[in-house]
Amino acid sequence: VLGGSSVVAVAEPAKDAYGLALKEAYQQGYDDALAGLDPRPPKHIPSPDLGAPSERSSSSGGFGISSLLRWAMIAPYFYRMGSVPGGGWSFEAAMANLKANPGQVMMLLMMLSGSGMFF
Repeated sequence: VLGGSSVVAVAEPAKDAYGLALKEAYQQGYDDALAGLDPRPPKHIPSPDLGAPSERSSSSGGFGISSLLRWAMIAPYFYRMGSVPGGGWSFEAAMANLKANPGQVMMLLMMLSGSGMFF
């Protein structure tokens, strides 16, 4: 090939429980195939240990740009629900619109909770 040398990568043997279980499952499938047996599920394979979950690097109080964006979406939405002809706003109109359209209630609750499809 280019330069006349070839590099062969050699993998280290598995030493953790996950790697050993995968190797054992592979060997089980290989042995079953040689014996002409039907495929069967492998023994329990533990989930890989990816280390400890990372903690937040900052010590913020939780009020950041995502919180500001959430309130920036909710405020005009709620304002439009209570707007009345002539450019005013009425709390009673907002509550009547919420009662008439339960989907809007769910939308507001999802935005306020900080979970779901928005944030």
